[in-house]
Amino acid sequence: VGNFQRQLAEAKEDNCKVTIMLENVLASHSKMQGALEKVQIELGRRDSEIAGLKKERALNQQRVQKLEAEVDQWQARMLVMDAQHSSEMEPLHKALEIAREDNRKLALSLEQALQTNNHLQCKLDHIQEKLEKKELERQNLETF
Repeated sequence: VGNFQRQLAEAKEDNCKVTIMLENVLASHSKMQGALEKVQIELGRRDSEIAGLKKERALNQQRVQKLEAEVDQWQARMLVMDAQHSSEMEPLHKALEIAREDNRKLALSLEQALQTNNHLQCKLDHIQEKLEKKELERQNLETF
């Protein structure tokens, strides 16, 4: 019976140890459960944040594509306007060159006309001097 009591006492002691160990395991499990819930909440928050960022990135990519398309349109318009400008300016440049050449020719003609005019004016002055001399000679002859 003594042996039986001793085994019973050892069993009770083992039972107490197991109970304490089980309580520690349950406490540890409870702490881990709380930590797991916090991690899951944080993961949920980050998942929501990532989903929001992905949505924002998709919207930004759409905006970028729209802006790139708009840039392409403006560049095409600029090419058309440049071509139009060139086609409008080419005849004007030609007309300007023709006008410059005409002005150069007119300036030469005017210079020649001025030279001719000066030459003729000199001749006229010379002839008038001769005429005046002849007139004086005639008057002198008439007075004698």
